[in-house]
Amino acid sequence: MSERIVGELKGLLEEARRYRISKIKFGVLSPQIIRNMSVVEVTNEAYRDEVGAPTVGGLLDPRFGAPEPGSHCPICGNDRDHCPGHFGHIELSLPVVHVLFADHIYNALRGVCHNCGRIKLDPEKIPVYIKRAEFLKKHLPDRYKAFVKKVIKEASSVERCPH
Repeated sequence: MSERIVGELKGLLEEARRYRISKIKFGVLSPQIIRNMSVVEVTNEAYRDEVGAPTVGGLLDPRFGAPEPGSHCPICGNDRDHCPGHFGHIELSLPVVHVLFADHIYNALRGVCHNCGRIKLDPEKIPVYIKRAEFLKKHLPDRYKAFVKKVIKEASSVERCPH
């Protein structure tokens, strides 16, 4: 990670200390953000070379953090006890479905026409459903999920695309 990014992260952490946390939001980072945060692209399957040193581009690459007691991290300069560790990434040759999203993707695809790609609902109902979903998400979030499930179930039960 560049010094600029490390500096930005330190600044964000210092700023965050001044505020009380009101909520935490979890999400998935985009591939580009992951690449930008990454200090190492893992391209080497070997952990260590023939003399026992960590391989560059391997899972034990020193840029992930100070590897040995008494050593310093080449990214942040901290010793092993104070280095937070750093991100790396592996470029995959094919897209991989995130296991936690597989059911959601499957259910969404069941409600979509495989010929035209549109949702299999009466076109006149769609704006009504969108308004209802927006209202529930904003005012009654505990009912939102059940409503979305109901709409997906309705769309997936349609035999013939209405479009």
